[in-house]
Amino acid sequence: MKSIHYFLIFCLALGCSQAALAQNRNLRKGDKLYEALAYPLAINQYEKGLKKERDIRAMERLADAYNNIGEPEGAEKWYGELVTTQGAAAINKFYYGQALMSNGKYAQARKWFEAYLQTGENPRRAARFIEACDYAQELKMDSTRYVVEPEDFNVGASDMAPVMTRQGMIYTSSRRRGFGARFVNLRDREKYFYDIYMVKRDNSKKGFKIKPLKGKVNSRFHEGPAVLSPKGDKIYFTRSNYIKGDFGKDTRGINRLKIFSATNENGKWKNVEPISFNDDMYSCGHPALSKDGQVMVFASDIPGGFGGTDLYMSKWDGSSWSTPINLGSKINTQGDEEFPYLHNSGTLFFSSNGHPGMGGLDIFAAAADGDSWEEPTNAGYPLNSSRDDFGITWRSNSPRGYFTSNRSGNDDIFNFTRKMKIKGTVVDSRTKAPLRSVKVSMMDASSKETKLTTDKEGKFEIDAKWGTDYFATLSKKDYLQLREKILTKEVSPFEDIEVVMELERDLIFTLSGDVKDSESGAAVEDADIRLISYREKNFQGDKKGSYFTELEENTEYTVIILKDGYKPHIATVSTIGKVDPEDFIINASLDKGNYMLVEGRSFVQEDKKTLPQTTVAAIHSQDRKEADRTVSRYDGRFWMVLDPTVEHYLIGSKQGYFASRAELPKPGDFKGDTTVSVDMPMVPYEIGAVVKIIYYDYNKSNITDIASMDLFEIIYFLENNPEASVELSSHTDSRGGDSYNEKLSQSRSDAAVGYITDRGIQKPRIVAKGYGEKQLVNKCDDGVNCGEAEHSKNRRTEIRVTKLDLGKVEEPWKKRLILQQMGDFETIVK
Repeated sequence: MKSIHYFLIFCLALGCSQAALAQNRNLRKGDKLYEALAYPLAINQYEKGLKKERDIRAMERLADAYNNIGEPEGAEKWYGELVTTQGAAAINKFYYGQALMSNGKYAQARKWFEAYLQTGENPRRAARFIEACDYAQELKMDSTRYVVEPEDFNVGASDMAPVMTRQGMIYTSSRRRGFGARFVNLRDREKYFYDIYMVKRDNSKKGFKIKPLKGKVNSRFHEGPAVLSPKGDKIYFTRSNYIKGDFGKDTRGINRLKIFSATNENGKWKNVEPISFNDDMYSCGHPALSKDGQVMVFASDIPGGFGGTDLYMSKWDGSSWSTPINLGSKINTQGDEEFPYLHNSGTLFFSSNGHPGMGGLDIFAAAADGDSWEEPTNAGYPLNSSRDDFGITWRSNSPRGYFTSNRSGNDDIFNFTRKMKIKGTVVDSRTKAPLRSVKVSMMDASSKETKLTTDKEGKFEIDAKWGTDYFATLSKKDYLQLREKILTKEVSPFEDIEVVMELERDLIFTLSGDVKDSESGAAVEDADIRLISYREKNFQGDKKGSYFTELEENTEYTVIILKDGYKPHIATVSTIGKVDPEDFIINASLDKGNYMLVEGRSFVQEDKKTLPQTTVAAIHSQDRKEADRTVSRYDGRFWMVLDPTVEHYLIGSKQGYFASRAELPKPGDFKGDTTVSVDMPMVPYEIGAVVKIIYYDYNKSNITDIASMDLFEIIYFLENNPEASVELSSHTDSRGGDSYNEKLSQSRSDAAVGYITDRGIQKPRIVAKGYGEKQLVNKCDDGVNCGEAEHSKNRRTEIRVTKLDLGKVEEPWKKRLILQQMGDFETIVK
């Protein structure tokens, strides 16, 4: 592209050269011309001079000059010479790769980017361009995405940067006309300066009419690109720093570019004024406006940016444009970002040679994200090519537009139409897993039908026409048919429609069974069925003892079957994880007799949080045998049926928690059947904390009935927490001699240990210590007059957790759970 660097820096005079370092005459002339930015003339001198001697700096400047005028063949040749010349800078390997990319030689370019990567000079940049070489090959695979054609009004000069207007199109061109008729453009191979033109379609032989903008916009020097305000009454355009006969330069004598504005008065552009944020020391150009005209994005080489040229944003405050803000590292790179365009949707289009692309400048799109933009994506092939592609504009609410490319040699304007695609993914509504072999019927508004089938990843794809409504019908065995309407007009024309469609499995789960008398086998009529999940459903069986109901997906149920005069039957049913229809059958043989139905809930005592998977055991109060056992559900709830004529109590236990005991009504407290609600609060255990304290009769060491219930809690705690060890420290009151009391306290510890080990707990997990009367809990020491109640508080065994051995826990998740619940204690044995 001949115009990219012109639009950011331009010099009309040759008086800005510095002292030449080259030795022969041609190279000295070449240096002067290069420093004056007269690249075509510099090329001629360097080519002649390098035939006489090899000079690395001259070779670098020659390669760069070819690159700057948009002739990558010449750049490739001389960068290729440099990378094999001893003493040449490592960066030439990178530039050589760029030149190769611009000429479509991606495999060769990749090798030189890899070589540059090995130098360690700028690994991040090298890696991005290695990625770009691979990415370019991928982009070319989808060559049907755009239909691209050159416009018929292009001429042999540069035509570029089109902008749609209500009347037609304005664009920038270096075609010959009155203003630019002098051969003064030494910056590239163009003969004439750029001006802004209007092109309109008509019925003439050519089919179009082209005229320069009327008024004061075009001058003796460069103008363009430009953009119109939303109402079309104001134009913002790029121009050489020239206003009212004043030709501005920076400290080096370089004529920079500025953004100017002009107003339309009766079809002519007048009142040309520079924008406030312009500066003689840097260039500003390529203005783009938001839909409401309140935001301007433009290109500039303001010092402190990310690369050669960056994109900046300024906002209109009602009277002036704000100080420009750099768009940041998502948009800007170490390369050049230029030619911004703001779509009505807010998406920012721009061209860059720093983001991974196909070579040269590529067109990118970045979706709006509030006052900023998301990561840009490459607009794709064949909109982009290995050469420079830039200056895109879209027709309003249409997948069509125009852009500029030098793929044919000159900067020419091309029109394009983007083909829209509907990309669908079909998944199971519950598992979200992709569904293959789904039959998809897509019908447009004209009733034209397209049939296809999803692949193994559940995907399908069809070409779509923007602005047309589509009706999708999806069918698959064991799933409910789905119909959806897809509206393409609601989607930006430069985007594809990506939809995720969920099919609901035609899953039918049923629960049924027969209820009979266990002795006679006769049907039990009208049994009451309680179906308990996150809610409760109650219904009755029929006269034949049968019952039936439907179940929901992904649900755990407790089924309680009741009938007066019979003991209830409890069962569980779960549809969680089921992917196929299933009939669950629960038959119940009911025993006659009275019952106690226990309904409980396990939870953490501190915050009342539900505690599932708590083991709940019913213990016979007299013989200490386990009468029943169950486990709490996901919601902490549990049920069990007990004999109401026998006294029981409940013990809850769970990994990581102390055991807990809940009392139940005694047989004499009620008659007949009863339902009892029970709370089972649980406390996470801690090392050093006292689990239980059991008490003894005076001068005795035998285990009392109350103490045995307490010790049962210790037994269940140790069963459910195999990593824990406990210490039983026993004590006496102060009555009796010290020696006697020490022996008595040890006997009490030994009795408690024996009670626990007799029920299957290994003895090494229990340490028994007798402390005699050394650790009284009150004032009842020798010589102090205390009553029996006060003395009894000292006749005790304290039980506390003293050690954890995680080596006894096989499951990793249990170890993590224990550490989460317990914290990191130094006494943990790992």
